[in-house]
Amino acid sequence: MDIIPSYSISGPIVDIIKNKGYEFDPQGFICSDDLNNFRNLYIQGILADENGQLSALEEEILKSMTANNIISKDTNEDIDQNITFGQSVSDRIAKFGGSCPFI
Repeated sequence: MDIIPSYSISGPIVDIIKNKGYEFDPQGFICSDDLNNFRNLYIQGILADENGQLSALEEEILKSMTANNIISKDTNEDIDQNITFGQSVSDRIAKFGGSCPFI
C-alpha cells in the first residue's frame, strides 16, 4: 500500500473527503486505496450528473479503477498474429530503408 502526500490531491477530491466527514490535513498523507475510493466517488458524481445514471460499462470501469486493474488490451499482439507476408516484407524494407546505415 502506497501513501500519497495530501498536497497533491486535487480540490474537488479534497471537497469530497471533507464532505464525507473526514479530517483533511494538507501537510498529511493518504493511503492509495482510500484515495482511489474518493476518486471513484468523484468520477461517479461526474458521470451521474452527466447521464443521470451509470451504465454497466461505466460501473465496470470504476470497479477496475478502484482495484487498480488494467482494462485496456495490447492490440499489437493481435496485429502481429494477423499480419500478411506482404505486410511483413514491407515492414522490414521500411525498417531498413529508414535506418542510419541505409541513409
